[in-house]
Amino acid sequence: MEEEPNLDVAGCGADQRPRLTATSGEDAFSRGIAPSEVSLGPVRLGEQLFALEVDTSVFEVPALIRACYRLTERWYLFLARREEEPSRIVVSFWPRIKGHDAGRAAQELGNELIDQQLREDLSRRMQGVRELILAQAFAEGDLLDPQREGGDYESDPAGIGQSRFGRAGPFPHQPRAGSRTPPE
Repeated sequence: MEEEPNLDVAGCGADQRPRLTATSGEDAFSRGIAPSEVSLGPVRLGEQLFALEVDTSVFEVPALIRACYRLTERWYLFLARREEEPSRIVVSFWPRIKGHDAGRAAQELGNELIDQQLREDLSRRMQGVRELILAQAFAEGDLLDPQREGGDYESDPAGIGQSRFGRAGPFPHQPRAGSRTPPE
């Protein structure tokens, strides 16, 4: 039977963050649990007040603010940067209605942070495409095919007047575009 890593929860005071430390060395390392400290969930600061620390090197501040906004229906939230570690932001939260679970709020915030960060990344990647679509929509000419703009309806450079059946116009009795036949 394999030995389970010895996981020790330490530092749960109001002035410290809870830590999860894997201490069984080689066995823990082989199972993917490195002997390092990993931050656990929210820290209780009072009867209904909790705090969670977010690393801004992983999640950008706009993504964090949007994620927090998504929780404002059920939670009051306050964000503050740590003076000793400016790359970390502490999110303090307390329930709008008594009885809401802080652990669940931390889980929701974590999921929402991932969602909002992904949206931030996709927005940055697609910015060029979005700008091209907007420029095309508001341009007077055709930015993608400038030769199209030089043609006229009689010469039909795009072949719009051609039927897919080889006849001119939508009905077979109509003359080809550009031909001038006298009326009967």
